[in-house]
Order: sequence, then structure tokens, then C-alpha cells
Amino acid sequence: MNNIIRGNQDGLSLESVPEPLGATYIVSNNTIAYNHYDGIYVYGDASFTFCNNILYNNGSFIVPANGKLGPSSDYYGIDFGSDQGTFYLSHNCYFGNYDGAYGMLPADITLIGELYANPLFVAPWDDNYLLGTQSPCLDAGIPTSAPTFGSVISDIRGVSRPQGNAYDIGCYEMVQSSWSPISTKPLLTHNLTMATQLWTCVQDAIEGNDDLGPEAEELMDVIQDHMAQAETISNPVYASGKLRKAISLMEQLNEILECGCTA
Repeated sequence: MNNIIRGNQDGLSLESVPEPLGATYIVSNNTIAYNHYDGIYVYGDASFTFCNNILYNNGSFIVPANGKLGPSSDYYGIDFGSDQGTFYLSHNCYFGNYDGAYGMLPADITLIGELYANPLFVAPWDDNYLLGTQSPCLDAGIPTSAPTFGSVISDIRGVSRPQGNAYDIGCYEMVQSSWSPISTKPLLTHNLTMATQLWTCVQDAIEGNDDLGPEAEELMDVIQDHMAQAETISNPVYASGKLRKAISLMEQLNEILECGCTA
């Protein structure tokens, strides 16, 4: 559970695994990428559960005896070595595996919610397997907190799962932002009220004064620019920040011109 498995011959080799009565081998929420042969090679008369794994670009290249890179053959995301065992596969993501997602599907297999799409990692060429904001793997997994699925309650970093509406596929769970338009609306409203009161007071105080001086005039231009941006930005956090900058500059302007304004 929760591993990055990269650069091996087979990512995972479950060949000739021990077979105690009733044994189930569980592989959940792993990112298995750029292995020379299969992402997972499995051979054995046992039960296997594979959930929420990403199988990415496995079997793309091997290094032959002459040391030159070349394409492989008969290598898959998951390769079933024989028609043995019982398999339950749910919500795994497959992309770029040299010969496809599966090799030689066994008779006793259950496939549920399998995903065949680019997981859109942030920078896989640089070993960054965080999911990008447009990844189809976000909120696309099943809950794997039960012992039958591996007791997964966090990601590889210890981030709790799920962060969104459902588990993410792979070893990383995207951390959700803590703010929302609703939660930040009171702060935005407060800053808007302060900015409006100060600006109205300053304008009333300087009415008819045509010689404010270059420093004050420059401050007024910057204040109006911040307030204009706050009005046109839909992100309430950004808008609130622009208003705070405007309020700070208004307070400076108030001191320079001795307007006596308060908010």
C-alpha cells in the first residue's frame, strides 16, 4: 500500500507466492511506473486484490545484453502468468504500458471501474507523481480503509484519505484547499466595508484641493488600481488581499493629508 514502484524489472513480482489456505494478497493505492517488464507480474493459485493502483508506462524499454535501449514485448500493466488464482481488480488506472493493460486474463477475475486514461502526473519525467489538477484519478478510487482492501487511511506522505469526495487513485492524495467562496465571504465583506468607508472619507476631505503633491497623487493612483482589481476578480481570497493593500495605502494617504479618517 502507498508505494512508488519504479525502475525495477517487474514492478511487483508475485510469482510462486506462498499459498496458505485462504490467503489473499492485497495491492492498493500504489503508483507503479517505468518498470522494464510488467507493472505487476502475478502467478499463483491464491486470491489477489488490486485496487486504486496506477500502472504507468511499464515495459516501454528494456536493456538487452548489448546495453542498447530497445522496446520490449509481452509486457503489460498487469500480466497474469497463468489461468490460476482468483482476482479482484477495482478502479486501477492504466496508461502507456507497452502491450496494454492486461496480459492473458484468467477465468476467475472481477473487473470493476477500471480506468484507461493518462493520470496526468505533475512531472513524471522528473519522478514527480503527484496528480495534476485535471487528473482523471482525482476522486476516482474506492475506499480502501477496510482490511480487505489494505486498511489504507492516508497517502504515502501521511495525508489523510479522502481529501475530496472519494479516494484518489495512486499513492498520492491531492490536498484540498481549505478556503471556499462561502468561507471567505465574511472577510471579503469586512475588507470591502473598511475600504469603502476610508475611501469615501478621504475623497470628502480632499474635495476642492487641487495640489495634493506627487506622493499623495501616486498613492491615489495605486489605491484605485487595487480597488479596481478587487472588483473584477472572482477569487474572494485574491480580492480580499487587494482590498487590504488598498486599505493600507489609504491609511498612509490619510496621514500624509491629515484627513482624520478612520474605518
